[in-house]
Amino acid sequence: MTDFMTVSGPFETERQVIESLSPWPVNRSQERAVNAQIMQHALVQTGVEPGAFGMRIVDWLTYSSPQTTIVIADIIMRAHNNKGV
Repeated sequence: MTDFMTVSGPFETERQVIESLSPWPVNRSQERAVNAQIMQHALVQTGVEPGAFGMRIVDWLTYSSPQTTIVIADIIMRAHNNKGV
């Protein structure tokens, strides 16, 4: 499986995200669990601790497509890495 955090943007098109995930064998039954891992990784790596409502939104995002989740996690990670710039 591709390490989802080695995938980075910015992404200009959905096709770029899909192509970056092409070796990633995620089937429909695994998507939500993988999406949860992606978001959890981004939050832990950046030290973000969402409140209860924030966690409800993160949970809601797990129902999104992997490419949507990757883009959101990528934005969180890049924003964190660029803080103070």
